[in-house]
Amino acid sequence: MENEKLPYISVIIIAYNRKEFLLDAIKSALNQTLDREYYEIIVIKNFQDDTIDNFIKENNIKGIISENKSLGGKISEALYVSKGEIVSFLEDDDLFFPNKLREVYDIFISNPNLVYYHNNFIKTNNRLFEIDYSENKKNKKIFLKLIELNNIKTINYLISKKLIAFNMSAITIRKSYFNDCLDILENIRIAHDMCFFFCLSGKSDTSKEILIYDKPLSIWFIHNSWSNTSCDLEIKNFKNKNFTIAKETLNAIVYIFNEFCIKNNLYNFYDNKQPLCDYLKLTISARKSQLYLLNEYEININDIKLFFKFVTMRKSIYLSGAFILVLFGKFISKKLSTKIFLYISFLLNTI
Repeated sequence: MENEKLPYISVIIIAYNRKEFLLDAIKSALNQTLDREYYEIIVIKNFQDDTIDNFIKENNIKGIISENKSLGGKISEALYVSKGEIVSFLEDDDLFFPNKLREVYDIFISNPNLVYYHNNFIKTNNRLFEIDYSENKKNKKIFLKLIELNNIKTINYLISKKLIAFNMSAITIRKSYFNDCLDILENIRIAHDMCFFFCLSGKSDTSKEILIYDKPLSIWFIHNSWSNTSCDLEIKNFKNKNFTIAKETLNAIVYIFNEFCIKNNLYNFYDNKQPLCDYLKLTISARKSQLYLLNEYEININDIKLFFKFVTMRKSIYLSGAFILVLFGKFISKKLSTKIFLYISFLLNTI
């Protein structure tokens, strides 16, 4: 270990406007079983706070006050100044398990061809959640060559099960392999987890690998569940939030598709030339359909055909219900209660 270049890992913590959970996130990155000399911590945020800033300084953490308006721009900015060969991300309201970086270090040191790593995570809305180490479970490591992603069924399975391209706090990358994605990252406001995965589109190095590890190494906290809506105002606020997320996600996915697939001439839907691009196209159709359900987007017959292909591939009863709404249009949607209507739309936010 002593012969390795230091720091080997950079932990990038991103915060935008929100302060209340940031110190907990930073402390979880500090309280690691891996010796601190093998990793650095970078906190990039758009605000100043004496308590947080003093804590950052006292613990030899690199703090950046960013004027970049997009979250993707902040991630890119932090990547440019990071020194580690390996980068683990942590959102300001999530936490690392104490053994997270030890696991990351060991797996990347042992696998020089590994470029993308996604660990399992615990999902909870309880900020007092305590990690239970009592279960001695043997966890699976699934290594996939990049060439094995040339199968849309494989891609659909991995993404639909949230085994990949989901939750930034579960993602670790080999930075040098993603340098050509930083300009794209700067221009998207959402779906950064998808951006890193789809950056693998068209990569021809057959020796490179990704790893899906089903051992939980991070905690994903959920806030203000929509299911608590109990009055018209809350429902209206949820609909507005749902629309904003759907619109920004659609814009991000379209941008990712254009940059990775169209500009690089990787996409030909009819001969399935690039399955990652094929999957993006189907996802775009689903997002368009979601906005259509929210009365904020018009779709054509081709969009409906692509959405049907997406629903068939996913084999989801909920998506099938959404497809029926799309197929018969706003006539049926007006017959539904607002909560049912929003619930089906909400399900599309989870794809």
